[in-house]
Amino acid sequence: MVRVEGPLDRGTIQQSLDLGAAGVMVPTVNTVEDVARVVSACFYPSPAFPTGSRSISWPIRPQLGRDVGAFLSAANDEVVLILQCETRQCYDDLEAVLAVPGIDCCFMGPVDLSHALGLAQRLGFPACFDSPDFQECLRRVVAVCRDKGVAAGNFAMSEAKAQKQLGMGFSLLATGTDVGLMAEAAGKNAAFALGEQYAQPSNTDKALPPLPPGTPSAAAASISPERLKELRRAGLAIKDTVKIGRRGAAEGLANQVRQRWNTSEIARLYCKGKHAANMKLLEQQLEAVTGGIVVHRAGGTVFLYRGDDWQPQKQASETQQQEVAEQQQQGQGQQQVAEQQESAEEADEQAERAGPQPTLWESSE
Repeated sequence: MVRVEGPLDRGTIQQSLDLGAAGVMVPTVNTVEDVARVVSACFYPSPAFPTGSRSISWPIRPQLGRDVGAFLSAANDEVVLILQCETRQCYDDLEAVLAVPGIDCCFMGPVDLSHALGLAQRLGFPACFDSPDFQECLRRVVAVCRDKGVAAGNFAMSEAKAQKQLGMGFSLLATGTDVGLMAEAAGKNAAFALGEQYAQPSNTDKALPPLPPGTPSAAAASISPERLKELRRAGLAIKDTVKIGRRGAAEGLANQVRQRWNTSEIARLYCKGKHAANMKLLEQQLEAVTGGIVVHRAGGTVFLYRGDDWQPQKQASETQQQEVAEQQQQGQGQQQVAEQQESAEEADEQAERAGPQPTLWESSE
């Protein structure tokens, strides 16, 4: 089996089947149109699949040992098509999605689906898997699959969960992952080499407390969890984002942050490039130059809290306001120049990676 990129990945579907894969697993399926597109790519035109458009070519691995006619007459029956139900749209329209002919199995994406339905955020992850709401999702998927004549599949990372899901009606279970199986094998080999007894890792199905929605700084440890959630919600509602340029946590950036703090206790910042490569260091620099506290850090986004004792800046005089405006205009000009320099450097790096290019000579005639 080959897990392809998604419903639009026709090239990988074709190549996987031509190279001899028994079938394909297709994630991120949302609509009936997605399924129809996948079915068309998987099957040769036939009475059973009039919209089939799999390209016919030979010799290919699954055809070897038999003539082309015999292969084409049997090929459609040999393809296994597994779709993944892992989005809200797919789950809501599951009856219509599984009504398309050609599907052998509907395999759940429990992690993505639990987040798409809001269960992980509300109940915690992975504790949400044992909740009545998620168990009802499992029962619904099994019922729809049974009604449409499609096998139901899911992950079962422990023997107890495998037995439970088999009892619910799931007939295809993944009891491990590639990384997990390799880690277990490496652990056993290391224990054998050291003459020690292999210790099985703790069960990942054990209920854990809800994960925080972002990584706060060490300074945020003094803020209560309830207050942190409140501040993060405030940051998510902010649309005006301060972009962190190539100069990083400079004084000009600090002034922009303090201006945001005049009207909001949270400033939302975003960065990419070299500073995003070490967000921990950038977080420390931001707190040092602004005096604020990082209460959320995820990807290139940072929520910077002004603190409970921060005092808004007083209204400046017209002269001071004019000076600030001129400084801002000058800073924007400097930032534009810096961004242009950065773009030029990136272009030079790309050209350097591409290597020497052929020279085109014009004729003198």
